[in-house]
Amino acid sequence: MSGRSIEYLVGLSIAQMRKQLHRQLTLEDLARTAMLSRYHFCRTFRRVTGISPTQFLSALRMEEAKNLLETTCLSVTEISIQVGYSSMSTFCTRFAASVGVSPTMYRRAGDAISELHLRPSPLPPSGATVQGRLLSPADEQVTGPVFIGLFPERIAQGRPAGYAMLDQPDRFELTQVPCGRWHLLVHTKAGEEGLPMDGHRMIAFAGPIIVRPATAATVDLRLRPAIPTDPPAVLALPRPLGAGNRAAATTRPDHVSV
Repeated sequence: MSGRSIEYLVGLSIAQMRKQLHRQLTLEDLARTAMLSRYHFCRTFRRVTGISPTQFLSALRMEEAKNLLETTCLSVTEISIQVGYSSMSTFCTRFAASVGVSPTMYRRAGDAISELHLRPSPLPPSGATVQGRLLSPADEQVTGPVFIGLFPERIAQGRPAGYAMLDQPDRFELTQVPCGRWHLLVHTKAGEEGLPMDGHRMIAFAGPIIVRPATAATVDLRLRPAIPTDPPAVLALPRPLGAGNRAAATTRPDHVSV
């Protein structure tokens, strides 16, 4: 089976997830939609998306919950039901762990979400550095802000082991990165210069990157348009930054712009 055919089948299962977030979908349901056995579906899904079907479904639910909190007056209980949670407490716990703040705080923050705090990473610094250059695609105008973060898996959720904020694609450096196996993820949007963001998501990723004490890893990345098989950014990413934040970076996030 060709790579394009595999991506198409995985895309069918993701489309089913998006349409039925309120349902308690099983792996068997999703594998049936992709016309694969459960075993081959799980392996194929992870190969295409970088994460498991269960993680992807949870990320889509959190993405929709964020959208509903921003654009509707539905209660947190109503939103939790709409995105497939029978227990509001379970929903709130998972939302806070994935997004970085509680549903109530996310809704109240509005445009001030860039001032929210993220708890410090418990991992010790190692003296290691991850650095490189982020390039724009040839045919897109990237207006920023650009979020660059290190995560345990290929999905931007929870506390990053390191992060940087750029006004536009440029060189970056993450210092004092904890030892471990990390995925470098980039999220931003593209739009025409002088016009509002059009909501077109741009991404880049690399990894896994093995970080050892007192070493420097260099990674060059090029942004590209997101496709349906790319996991959404679950972490509450910053609103547009003001001038002067050219490359604010840190790897011990006791105050992350989220």
